[in-house]
Amino acid sequence: MVNKDLAKRYIYAVTCNLPAKTQPEVEKEIDSMITELLDARCCGAEPGDEDIRAVLTELGPPEELAVKYSGEENKALISGIYLLWYKKMLRIVLPIAAAGVAFASLLSGFVKWQPAQEMYGFIPEIISTVLSGAFSAVVQAFMWVTIVFIIVERKNVRFSGDDFLSKLRSVPDKRAQIKIHEPVINILWQIAVFVLLLGFPYLIGGYTKGTDWIPAFDGTYIQASWYLIVIWTVVGISREIAKLIERRYSRRLALITVISHILTGASSALFLASSRIMNPVFTDNIASMIEGPSAEGLGKVLSHVNLFILAAVLLTLVVDVCVTLFRAFRYD
Repeated sequence: MVNKDLAKRYIYAVTCNLPAKTQPEVEKEIDSMITELLDARCCGAEPGDEDIRAVLTELGPPEELAVKYSGEENKALISGIYLLWYKKMLRIVLPIAAAGVAFASLLSGFVKWQPAQEMYGFIPEIISTVLSGAFSAVVQAFMWVTIVFIIVERKNVRFSGDDFLSKLRSVPDKRAQIKIHEPVINILWQIAVFVLLLGFPYLIGGYTKGTDWIPAFDGTYIQASWYLIVIWTVVGISREIAKLIERRYSRRLALITVISHILTGASSALFLASSRIMNPVFTDNIASMIEGPSAEGLGKVLSHVNLFILAAVLLTLVVDVCVTLFRAFRYD
C-alpha cells in the first residue's frame, strides 16, 4: 500500500514555497512526475512505502525542488531557497515597518498642529511627513533584511537535513490555514496601540466648550506602567509571528495562544483595572460632554470606561482562545 499521504505532504512542502497562482499547476506536475518515477521503478507492480520514499529522496528536499520551479537558481546576491524566503520576509516586514512609522508620524504631526495653522498648509505637510517616514522605514527594513539573508546564504545555513521526509508536515485542512495578511494586520494593530499609548495617550479624550480637549487617561500613570504595555505588545507580536511560522491552526499554536493570552490578560488587568488610569478632570467633566436628560447617569457610567475596555479586551482574548482551540483540535 503506497503511503499517498507522504507524497501529498511532499508536494505541499514544495508548493507552499511558491506563489499562489503557480501552485495548482506545479502540484499537478509534481504529482505526475512522482507517478511516472514509481511506474519506472516498479515496472507496473504495486509500489510500496520504500519505493515512494526512494522516489521522493531522489527528487531531493522540497525547498530545492521549489527553487527549480521558481526560476530563482541563478541570482547573484541572494539565490536559491534563500531568495524565496527573502521575498516572503520582505512581504511581511516592509508593510509592518512602513505602516508603523507612518502611524507614528501621523500622530506626531497632529500633536504639533496648531489650531491657528491653515489646513491647506498643514495637510500637504503631514502627508509629506508620513510618506517620507514610511519610505525611510521601508529602505532601512529592506537593508537589514537583505544583510541578514546575505549572511545566512554565505554561511550556507541549511534548514533541512538529509532525512527531510521525516520532517514533512501534514497538508492542512483549508479551514485550518492562516492567511498571511491576518497576522500582519494584527501586528500592525499591536504597534499602533503601543505607539498611541506610550507616545500620545493624550489624544484619547473628549471635548467641552469650557475646558476644550481633556485627555481621558492619566499620562503619568501610563508612563509609570510602561512595562505592562511593553509586555502585552511583545507577547502579542510574538504570538502573531508564531502564526506566520505555523501558517495553520495547530495544537502547538493553540498552546502558544493560551499562554500568550494569559500573559496579555494579566498585564491588561493590572494596567486597566486601576482607577488611577483615568484622568480625574475627564471624569469630573464627562457629563458636560454629553447632551440630553440621561447625561448625568451616562457620565457616571463612562467615568469607568477603563473597566469597559478591560472587559472588551478579556472577552476578545477568551473568544480568540476558543476559536483557536476549536480549529486546532478539529482540523489539525
